[in-house]
Amino acid sequence: MSDFSENVRKAYELYLLGNKQEALSLLIPGTKHHYYLTIIDAIKRERHTLSKDTKDLIKQFRANFYDEDSTRLVLQELFLRYDGAKSDEERDQVIKELDSTFVYGYYNHTKPAEVKKKKDVKGKSADEETKPLDLNSVFNEE
Repeated sequence: MSDFSENVRKAYELYLLGNKQEALSLLIPGTKHHYYLTIIDAIKRERHTLSKDTKDLIKQFRANFYDEDSTRLVLQELFLRYDGAKSDEERDQVIKELDSTFVYGYYNHTKPAEVKKKKDVKGKSADEETKPLDLNSVFNEE
């Protein structure tokens, strides 16, 4: 949101200082900044369960101003829903929604059964080479 006019900057300052109604009155309804502050305020008030009006505002904002700010709001709403989920089914539903909307790729590769650990030239397996380093023997020279 780099297109700040002096009026918009003042509205954001007022909002951050706690005077929300005056901040929203400075902005023109229907503009990107008015939508954004209204939605942020609603998300802060409603927390884990957003009202139908707030969800509609997010949809309108996303339809009118499809950019990284609208994506951020959608992600914030999904993360709050995940935090407020009362069951594993609700969490799984949010994860599926995140996956279908924001993840572009499939990561369900299963390792074939016939693949075995490869030994290196020294005859050590990968597990033997990745053992934790004994720091006492390294730093305590005798």
